[in-house]
Amino acid sequence: MLQSHLVARHAVRPSVPWSLSARVFGLAFALIAAATDAVHAQPKTGVTHRYRIDSKTQQTVDASPIGGGRQNSVTDRSAFLRITLVDSAGGTAMRFMLDSIVHRGTDLPPGTVATSDSARGKTWSAFTAADGTVSFLSRAEHAGALGLAIEGQLDEFFPRVKRGFKTNDQWTASVDRSQRVPNGALTVKRTTSYVAMGESLRDGVQAARLDMTFTTATNGAQKFGATPATVEGKSTGTGAAFISAMGVYLGGMRTEKTDRRLLLAG
Repeated sequence: MLQSHLVARHAVRPSVPWSLSARVFGLAFALIAAATDAVHAQPKTGVTHRYRIDSKTQQTVDASPIGGGRQNSVTDRSAFLRITLVDSAGGTAMRFMLDSIVHRGTDLPPGTVATSDSARGKTWSAFTAADGTVSFLSRAEHAGALGLAIEGQLDEFFPRVKRGFKTNDQWTASVDRSQRVPNGALTVKRTTSYVAMGESLRDGVQAARLDMTFTTATNGAQKFGATPATVEGKSTGTGAAFISAMGVYLGGMRTEKTDRRLLLAG
């Protein structure tokens, strides 16, 4: 079982170096004008945005079916990203760069720091269509396990925002995407239900709060050493997103619990 918690915060003063504003990084997204009811909150174009994404994951592996015991682990890290956007016909072109990953705690698995260093500088390019669909045009090569974990989050940063929403409005949005994992690939289907909760303060800025609940189904194949396996998983979660009066996404948080089964071949 996996339990993960992710927090993103808006860069209130984006010109301040990261070392001075570590607690105010996140996502600065403006709404796309589109002829659909639900569209992504999208960063403003023409500039490079910086992000800090804090995530903590607790994992329990039950190996009793193969004669093992239960294994527990915790990962706690911050990823620093840059995103550059350019207006394009029918949508927005995006370029992501992973600047660095910082780990917290002292009981880190062997090779964690080296793996983080190897992921530094990896880039992805993507395109967001007018309906909010994110398509990767190129993916980072040799990204490693950490780089692939970041990649799996990139097209879920943007909440689907109902244009002109008001307090108590509700809507649903679905995402169907592929995700690379070490030595394999997964299909991820997520359905998110939003409720507009009214006004709230986010880092001193007046914002509309959107509460969300979501369910995810995951299927695919992955190799563990020389052994192929089928992967099946389901997850549920809750979260919140904050949208300013100017249509800027001020960040949010998400907590998710995942049950995943590995069916080893043979």
